[in-house]
Amino acid sequence: MATPSLGLRIVDPSDIRVYNINWTNWLQNGSISSSSWTVPIGLMVYQTSNTTAKTSIKLGGFVAGTAYTIFNLVQSSSGETRQVNFDIECK
Repeated sequence: MATPSLGLRIVDPSDIRVYNINWTNWLQNGSISSSSWTVPIGLMVYQTSNTTAKTSIKLGGFVAGTAYTIFNLVQSSSGETRQVNFDIECK
């Protein structure tokens, strides 16, 4: 099964941005017990964090003319896992 995509974000090379994912609809009555990110080599990860329902990552180091795909994998308190991705295009 393909990883669900959360769409495309456009950035400039000088941008440092925080990206948030709200997992509330998927979790229903559970909570996030762990979160991990897969980020292409060359991007700078400044910070990652999560609450019981949301995850976030702060990224920079974008290169003009480059496209990136970022993955977030979470595990719920009930032991289920789910992964989503989003794309970033640097103009």
